[in-house]
Amino acid sequence: MNKYAVIDIGSNSIRYGEEHDGSFPRKEVYTTRLGSGLNSTGRLADDTMEKSIAVIKELASRAKGNGLIPRAYATSAVRDASNGRDFADRAERECGVPVEILSGEDEARFAFRGAAGGGIMLDIGGASMQIVTKDGGVSFRAGCVRCGDIAREATGAPDCDTDPLAQRDAVIEYMDGAVTVPDGLHGDLTGVGGTITTLAALKADIKEFTAEAVDGSVLTRSDVEELIEKLILMGGARREHPLLRERHDVILYGAYILARAMELIGRDELRVSCSDGMEGYLAVLKEREGAEDRPSLWKLFSAFMRIGAFTFGGGYAMLPMLERECVEKTSWVSHDELLDYFAIGQCTPGVIAVNTATFVGKKQRGFWGAFCATAGVVLPSFVIICVLTALLANFADIPAVKYALHGIRVAVGVLILNTVIKLVKEKIKDPLGYVLAAAAFLLVALPQTFKLPFRISPVFVVIGAALIGVIRGRMGGKTK
Repeated sequence: MNKYAVIDIGSNSIRYGEEHDGSFPRKEVYTTRLGSGLNSTGRLADDTMEKSIAVIKELASRAKGNGLIPRAYATSAVRDASNGRDFADRAERECGVPVEILSGEDEARFAFRGAAGGGIMLDIGGASMQIVTKDGGVSFRAGCVRCGDIAREATGAPDCDTDPLAQRDAVIEYMDGAVTVPDGLHGDLTGVGGTITTLAALKADIKEFTAEAVDGSVLTRSDVEELIEKLILMGGARREHPLLRERHDVILYGAYILARAMELIGRDELRVSCSDGMEGYLAVLKEREGAEDRPSLWKLFSAFMRIGAFTFGGGYAMLPMLERECVEKTSWVSHDELLDYFAIGQCTPGVIAVNTATFVGKKQRGFWGAFCATAGVVLPSFVIICVLTALLANFADIPAVKYALHGIRVAVGVLILNTVIKLVKEKIKDPLGYVLAAAAFLLVALPQTFKLPFRISPVFVVIGAALIGVIRGRMGGKTK
């Protein structure tokens, strides 16, 4: 079994852990503020990128020197920045470590898995916050670095100590507009992330952070309010506090977020966990890349046969079931990888769901994996079509059959709409994306809907969007 070192490229800091018996006995933290200024510019700054690349290069080199396989993942700052993909590619090229940009959904899922996976989990990072249960998670752009930028811009304050109460009001106002708590939350609340563990360490009154003193401890809402008052009274002295040197200018914003989040979720206390997304990511690495854990050919065949047998409406309607089977249940691919396979499947000949099955099978077991996954997803349709061809001519005029087919068409439309909404949320992140999406819709849908004398093939729309993306990427790479 391979041994890994995991590098977590966060919005406020980069964390590093070396695997030992399936966990990380020690995690190192390097503050680089990669997400600083992102909210106003939409880009990662050159100086924070340089600092982060230097840290990643050193950590990757150390991991290899210790006989470990370095793997890195990036979260909200890289995910949201217009030049985030360029940064990840550069890190991989210069540091020799692949960087996986996690979707908000994957980030939440990994953290929930690492933090014990029960009840409700709250993860506060530098640029985002996740609320997660066993049924899934939601990610919001409400991390301590991002909310610090928002609060200072809203109040005109130069730092977190200038009118801190007004800045807290600005954070609360922003969160009330940006955070929608899922309905029906049940169970106890568990908290992860640097903001929460640091506040727990402050409550414990320790001078040097140790997981033993923090893991499993409890923070109440009154504790958080008392810690906010203490941090405000400390003022500039936070810079000299051994626990706060690297967080002295963002910890207050993180505490504001935590207090409001607990209120919105409706919980008066929170259990602190030092296990988080790093442990969850390590577990997924073991499942995804460990040779012993790769699925058998029969497992690939049977999984895709279930998808083919119980999903109606074609490739787009299959996305939710493919996601549940290949991402959530088995971790054969990441959420972003699956969406990439769908995108490639639209640009290549053949049925989109069949192409996706081929990609997933190829990644897991090579040629024969691709063959078995493809055969599995095709077989149910082949059998059903053969049967229907023989029977439909005799039953097509029966009213019950007509009504059933009408109901199925309505349900398929809803499934496809659900897929469209998820794709829009995950993949459109800037004004240009919305312009491209609207233009593509109008070019493809309007001529057909209104029977205009011209038609534009979706092939040319996809090619045009790809060219615009390439041009935008090259222009963005040159912009300072």
